[in-house]
Amino acid sequence: MNDVEVESLVKEMLNNSEHPSATVLKMYEFTNKHKSFASKKFNGFTLYFEHAFELLVDLVFAINYSPKKQYPKYRTPQIFLLKNNLGPLFSGFERSVSGFYDEGLILFRACYEAIIKVYFISFYPSDYEAVLVRKLPKGKRQFNLSNFVDTDLKVDWDFIYRLLSRYTHGNTAKTLLELLDLSRNGQTEPISFELMYNEDRFSTTMNMCNFIVWNYLKVFQELLVKPVESSFDPKLLKNLSDTEKVFGAMIKLTPNKKFANTYDEVIQIFNKIAEREKSYSA
Repeated sequence: MNDVEVESLVKEMLNNSEHPSATVLKMYEFTNKHKSFASKKFNGFTLYFEHAFELLVDLVFAINYSPKKQYPKYRTPQIFLLKNNLGPLFSGFERSVSGFYDEGLILFRACYEAIIKVYFISFYPSDYEAVLVRKLPKGKRQFNLSNFVDTDLKVDWDFIYRLLSRYTHGNTAKTLLELLDLSRNGQTEPISFELMYNEDRFSTTMNMCNFIVWNYLKVFQELLVKPVESSFDPKLLKNLSDTEKVFGAMIKLTPNKKFANTYDEVIQIFNKIAEREKSYSA
């Protein structure tokens, strides 16, 4: 098949549909309406995230002008893990406020894994390579996210990982639920692609987003800023302090008890990190 034949096939294919696509236009219409609704009903969530995200981007850039000699060697991979997952963080937020809750949670999983890897590096500084590569020399510590969370962090965050993993792997969990419903109740509605507003599910994605943002802010505050605080702009320092307090309060005061409990757990994690890093450098 040559280029002329392919071009002819493309034209023939496109003759079978409207341009622009009516279905895609409806999807754009839905996402715009959902963003508008989310902004009106949960305006604080949108404003707070946008403020915090800009701060995180500014902090990453500000690190370029901090005295890196005062950072331990293992701090560099932590910085890159945070920086490289700002894209998924923003995309997860954008998908969530657009009404694609499942896709938002899928993206937040990458951010959550990055956070846990940052914590692993602080717990085991000499084994930081374990979060970056799978094949390590015999005798080197291996990284297993679930084992590290349970055994070292000693927090019950299984609900977080289950929530973030529910819609990955081809969305098999959702498919299974629909098959079970079909088996129990029979087919009551046509099988079709659906988009709808669900306040409970949107609230869940907001809780997850706030949890991730607060953990990012804590990492910057405790691990990247405090050791070289004098090198940062005082306005940026105040912004970080104020923003961390706001997101911490949102986690602590959320009606979702499981997420609320993570506030004290994260504080304890950073206490352990301080002890571990002090012991390593001694």
